[in-house]
Amino acid sequence: MYQYIRGFTLCLIIFLVSSNGLYSFGIDRSYFLTFSNEAGLSNLQLNEGRLEPRFNPNVTTYRVNLDFHTFYINLTPFASDPNSRIFINGKNVASGSATGKIFLNPGENKLSVEVRNQTGSEIVYQIFVTRNKPTGENYRTSNWDIPECDESSPLFDEDACAAALRDDDGDGVPNYLDFCPGTPPGTIVDEFGCPLEDEQPENPSDGDDDGSDDGSEDGGNGNDDGSDDGDTEDDGDNGDSDGSEDGDNGNDDGSDDGDTGDDGDNGDSDGSEDGDNGNDDGADDGDTGDDGDNGDSDGSEDGDNGNDDGADDSDTGDDGDNGDSDGSEDGDNGNDDGSDDSDTGDDDNNESEPLDSDGDGVPDEFDQCPDTPEGEEVDENGCSRDQIDTDGDGVPDYLDQCPDTPEGEEVDENGCSRDQIDTDGDGVPDYLDQCPDTPEGEEVDENGCSRDQIDTDGDGIPDYLDQCPDTPEGEEVDENGCSKDQIDTDGDGVPDHLDLCPNTPEGEEVDEYGCSVNELEPTLVVDFIDFDMIEVPWGTTFDQIGLPTEIVVITESGETFTFPIIWSQEGYDPYQSGPYILTGTVQLPQSWEAVFENLPTITVLVLPKDPPLDLILSNDFFNQNDSSTPILIGDFTVIDPLDDVHILELAPGVADNDLFTIIDGQLYWNNNELIPGKNEFTIVVTVIDREGNIFTKEFIISRRLTNLLMEMEIPNTFTPDGDNINDDWGLPVLQIFNAVRLHIYERGGLRVFFTEDPSKRWDGTYLGKPLPIDSYYYVIEVDDNEASRKGILNLLRRQ
Repeated sequence: MYQYIRGFTLCLIIFLVSSNGLYSFGIDRSYFLTFSNEAGLSNLQLNEGRLEPRFNPNVTTYRVNLDFHTFYINLTPFASDPNSRIFINGKNVASGSATGKIFLNPGENKLSVEVRNQTGSEIVYQIFVTRNKPTGENYRTSNWDIPECDESSPLFDEDACAAALRDDDGDGVPNYLDFCPGTPPGTIVDEFGCPLEDEQPENPSDGDDDGSDDGSEDGGNGNDDGSDDGDTEDDGDNGDSDGSEDGDNGNDDGSDDGDTGDDGDNGDSDGSEDGDNGNDDGADDGDTGDDGDNGDSDGSEDGDNGNDDGADDSDTGDDGDNGDSDGSEDGDNGNDDGSDDSDTGDDDNNESEPLDSDGDGVPDEFDQCPDTPEGEEVDENGCSRDQIDTDGDGVPDYLDQCPDTPEGEEVDENGCSRDQIDTDGDGVPDYLDQCPDTPEGEEVDENGCSRDQIDTDGDGIPDYLDQCPDTPEGEEVDENGCSKDQIDTDGDGVPDHLDLCPNTPEGEEVDEYGCSVNELEPTLVVDFIDFDMIEVPWGTTFDQIGLPTEIVVITESGETFTFPIIWSQEGYDPYQSGPYILTGTVQLPQSWEAVFENLPTITVLVLPKDPPLDLILSNDFFNQNDSSTPILIGDFTVIDPLDDVHILELAPGVADNDLFTIIDGQLYWNNNELIPGKNEFTIVVTVIDREGNIFTKEFIISRRLTNLLMEMEIPNTFTPDGDNINDDWGLPVLQIFNAVRLHIYERGGLRVFFTEDPSKRWDGTYLGKPLPIDSYYYVIEVDDNEASRKGILNLLRRQ
């Protein structure tokens, strides 16, 4: 099912015939009644210029503006339906193929693109191509070259060149420059072939300044026949030689070409009346007389064009009949089919208003922006300023700072693509511009840098002035762009600021001071300037002293020079305060000789060291166990900003020092004595640094017995058989506690042993009698921490 949109009745004859003959063609298209959604273009491309608006298959009218130098254009159409046929100015063009050269007249040229599909539906696109006049102050003296006339040009076209250089209207302006083709002979024209209003030649036969020969009067056409082509005098005479009246065009045929007199006679030789065009056929070509007869031989009335068909071709009478032979009414186009082609009224001949969907005042058929929001002001094309986007980049023209963005390029909020953003206007876009602040008018390279901006080594001196283009970063330079290490006047490889012999002849071998190694006479150094004493904090290493690296020496001529000096660190100890005298060796050039008696020296005073500031122990308690292994308590840390080497000691016999030991900076409980009844101990620690400074500090150490009872190992078997091996059972470690009770029970619950003295042991008897082999139960109670422990004790004997 094809969907059609009822369009408009268009009887259109298009003639696009170039007056210069570059490209001539004609199209006769009639009755564009419907458009099919299957007939149309998907794209239309130009080799020059740009369609305005951008191509849209639903928009059929476009404009293209070209400069004057563009003499031709190629179109490449793309059909929506591959089976459609495309005709450009009446010539068949394949979809996707370019036309030949369509040569352009100066001014406006109309091109027609017709697309027809297999069902017979069609759509026509119109392109108005304007070749504009040249602009600028010197356009009148410009030499307008035609590439089609240049035999060396690939565009050379002999026929086109001949047509371009012809002057078809004889006004002295060749066709390719003529903006006003068809100028009447003798007309004075400007350089573009257009009449100059104030410079037309005078007519010597015109005495009354009416623009015609004096023989003609009141509208005479100037054909020297004396006729009055538009005479309205009372006698009705139009002044032509044949005596004809009222409208005679002066052709001496006696006919009245436009007679409006009472008799209705147009004066032609056939006696026809009212509108007869003088062709002697008896037809009344434009009769408006009372009888209504148009004067054609068929006797037809009211608008009959004289074609003897009896039809009234232009009847505007009350009956509304357009005069065709079928008697149809109200808008019949006269095709005798009886149809009413455009009647929208009740036989009142009213025409319908053109459709304007968006209500902007521009009919849809001319509206290039059919969806304009209500209330917005539009231009002649029906577009508001927010809808006009010439380059189609999504930014309307009134906001677009780059109105000629190429199609498809991404733009910013100002409508500019990255290739169009050139902040300093030097012709290099910002994203490629390595010198974005080039002053206006300066010539730049491909990187956007002027010669004053190109500074390869970044020393502040542009390359074209820089005599030392490879200055290391950060070095201070002179006005020539050279740092002191780069200036070598005598070219001996030793920079001037180090060169003791700045005028060394070229090619001489020199030492590190720029002096020739082949000097015949040595330079004698007789003395030097002594150094002041340097004071340094205790612990300052030799490299940290900051000894001078140069010494000023005096030659026998009294001149002074500066040379490096190397110091010996022999005998220097940074960890012992006091003065140290260091000896130095001067690094003289090979051709120089030192004759002073004593080597240079400098005194370095190492200042006394302050004692350590503090001593910190990481932990001040320990948990007692029943083993004999020393128990680790914690680590010592000496607070001393100047030294990290110290000796830590527990002075013998002081406080409880003998119960503790320091090993590798760690404090231990010796654990070789129980020390019953005492759980807090005092120690005094001495710290000695490498300077010999002494620092002492006292600490309180706590012993914890909380877990001792539960963690101690208790024997569960003894053998009271008199062999002096494991003959009794006891827990001497319980003496650590202040109050202890020890109970032993036999299986039936009889307590067979009890003591509050942990040093006493059970021998396996009860009331002096040995108890039998069996399992017994013990109970230990400690008041110090209100703890108790129970267990099984096995009594064994040899049988």
